[in-house]
Amino acid sequence: MKKVSFALLFTTLLMIPTVSFAQENGNASEELDSTNVVEEQILQDQAVNQEEAADMAQPDPAPAAETPQQTAEETQTTETQSAQPETAPAATPQTDAEQTTAVQADAAQQEQAQDEAVQTAAVHNDVTAAGWVASYGDWYYYDETGYQLYDQWVQSGSNWYYLDYSGAMVANQTYEINGQVYFFNHLGVMQSNGWVSDGSNWYYANADGTLKHGWLPYNGKWYYFGMYDEYYDDYTYAMATGYQYIDGYDYFFDSNGIMATKGWVTDGYNWYYAQANGTLYLGWLSSGGKWYYLNYSDGSMDTGWSSINGKNYFFDNSGVMKTNGWNTDGYDWYYATGSGALHTGWLQLGGKWYYFNEYGDMLTGIYRIGFDYHYFDSNGVLQDTIEDYYYYYYYY
Repeated sequence: MKKVSFALLFTTLLMIPTVSFAQENGNASEELDSTNVVEEQILQDQAVNQEEAADMAQPDPAPAAETPQQTAEETQTTETQSAQPETAPAATPQTDAEQTTAVQADAAQQEQAQDEAVQTAAVHNDVTAAGWVASYGDWYYYDETGYQLYDQWVQSGSNWYYLDYSGAMVANQTYEINGQVYFFNHLGVMQSNGWVSDGSNWYYANADGTLKHGWLPYNGKWYYFGMYDEYYDDYTYAMATGYQYIDGYDYFFDSNGIMATKGWVTDGYNWYYAQANGTLYLGWLSSGGKWYYLNYSDGSMDTGWSSINGKNYFFDNSGVMKTNGWNTDGYDWYYATGSGALHTGWLQLGGKWYYFNEYGDMLTGIYRIGFDYHYFDSNGVLQDTIEDYYYYYYYY
């Protein structure tokens, strides 16, 4: 029994180094395998970084010969306007204004959907490689030698960008380059082939990126690009709205930029009457058996008191010329004759006397007429007269 126990103990002691050696070898094998995995991961990361760096590098700037040039044709109107035409020219074909609004909305959505990879993939500071670099809110471009580019075009894929004189990328604005004007969206991409907006104004970009200037027929409607900017006292490339004076004629464009034709239109302040060819009617207009007057200065409809060709008239708030009776603008009273011209001088009505000055205003209070002074009550009725005032004053 003791021999058996001793043999078992001896065998056990001999196995302990073997087990320890096996465990050590197993741990070493696991550590080796872990090291190999880390090395493989590092190699994979380096390969991915190299691929990303290759993707971020953008092509060299396009040569000057590839700079977009303007090819769009300008459309001009040649209709001749008459102050009081008997018949209006043929109307321009029209479609629903909603089509224009939808097109402009689609253009805005397309602009928002522009590929933003040019900026998201360029967030790096390695100026030794060609590509975009952000600095203090602006984007700059460096070539493969690390040289920063200035005042030139840069092409990335199918998109065109422009760097200004400081090297900053032009974005979200119109910009003039070599006498041509372009629009660059918020990502700096030059826009082409359609409607574009900066949030305040609409523009139309031609196929080569140059902005349209002048008349544009679109979906049966007429638009005009070249709106006057009062702040800068200059004409822009923005779509025209409201009243516009173009090439010697007056026009009106609604809020969607569509030229008005055939009828009354308003900007919320003034009324205008557009003819079939789009030019605004000027002068006297008979419509529905009533008379209106459209100013020659801007085509707006007259209301209230107005002096026309040496005669005074009164028009109500609807622009209708008043005839045969009393009228007021809230301050003065007038008396319109059958022709519409306002009465001036003495007027007897219902056994009472009134007096109207050279503007057609009814007098109240004390006024000198000739050598005599007259007193009119608040209703304009003559109450008393001091005849030959100078004689009365000096001798009585």
